[in-house]
Amino acid sequence: MKKAIKIICISIIFIITTLSYVNAAEGQSMELSLRTNNESYKAGDEIHIDIYIDQINGFSGINTFTAKKVYDNEILEYIGADVISSDWEVVGDYTNIVLRKMSGEDLKQGKLCTLKFKVLKAKGTTVKLEEVDACNDDGDVYYEEQNVNSPSIQLGKIGQNGGKTYIGIILITAGILGLITLAAHYIINKKVNN
Repeated sequence: MKKAIKIICISIIFIITTLSYVNAAEGQSMELSLRTNNESYKAGDEIHIDIYIDQINGFSGINTFTAKKVYDNEILEYIGADVISSDWEVVGDYTNIVLRKMSGEDLKQGKLCTLKFKVLKAKGTTVKLEEVDACNDDGDVYYEEQNVNSPSIQLGKIGQNGGKTYIGIILITAGILGLITLAAHYIINKKVNN
């Protein structure tokens, strides 16, 4: 009986030690953002969305990255990803984007890669990364531990030429209505004075 109690106590200590090791990544975190330089889009255009590491805390950088791409596939078609240098390679590129650094220093901050999409419909939409995991030899972040964000970007100007076309039409219409109003006043004043 005493032997069984010792085994149970040793097992509990082992489990507690193991669990505290799993939580040793406390203080490690990463902040990501999605960015694009394109101001407007129309059907048939290609959109480039850059994934940026804005901040890493508690470890020296990443050499492996994976994230689930979430977007409306009726509005956008995923084409592929471009890595920032030949040191990185795209290992998986279907539902998830999976990147691995082959050599060189781990990435601590800056542009990670570019996601490329083709616009299928002229309609606003959102692109988001979920289930983000990233690591290197001395640290890691996992979406399940909520120590990495799920960035998104709103592409609201698709098919609208940045709204410039609509503003131009409104200004032209207002100008024409103004001219018609002036002409009507002139004609009415001329008839009244004669």
